[in-house]
Amino acid sequence: MTGLSLETLRNLAAAELDQLAQEGRQVEALHTLYAQAESGDEALAEEALEEFWRLAPEVPQWPDYLYTEPTAWDEIIAACPRFPAQPALLPEQSSLHDRIHGAWLGRCAGCMVGKPVEGRLRDEIERLLEMAGEYPLQDYFPVIEDTGGVAYRPPADPCLRQNITCSVRDDDTDYTILGLHLVKTYGLELTPAGGCIW
Repeated sequence: MTGLSLETLRNLAAAELDQLAQEGRQVEALHTLYAQAESGDEALAEEALEEFWRLAPEVPQWPDYLYTEPTAWDEIIAACPRFPAQPALLPEQSSLHDRIHGAWLGRCAGCMVGKPVEGRLRDEIERLLEMAGEYPLQDYFPVIEDTGGVAYRPPADPCLRQNITCSVRDDDTDYTILGLHLVKTYGLELTPAGGCIW
């Protein structure tokens, strides 16, 4: 179906189910397909996932859903009565380039700061930094040889301060690159269905 493993596709389907349910979508049929995808039969699981992703973009919304969430620009503007009638002009090209470049560098830097402790609780992060004598943090996370049992990156990890030579790839930067790729491939009129990678 794709180059992704069944486990990854199941995880993506679980996240999509949660997202669609939060959007007030009628996901019962998708739940059935997801249950089939969790079966031990690999062929049945693949077939169920293919059908899942075929149906997911078209799942209807419950008629009594309380919220209005338009996707077309004119509908979004119509739903925001206080939106300015004339959007502010973009800055001159050189300024815009600098702002975009700065935003990208900030995203990469922020990703590298957070990656070593992703999923850790605040008190765990504080304990790690206190053991390293670096609390509060003033730089990227350092190598910490003895973590006192708190899950942490191994000493040679490229996200730790002493080892950083570049910004390593991560889903938080992947999605920015993917978004740029989709716009360059499909244009500014990109739609969720038109840009579907499945």
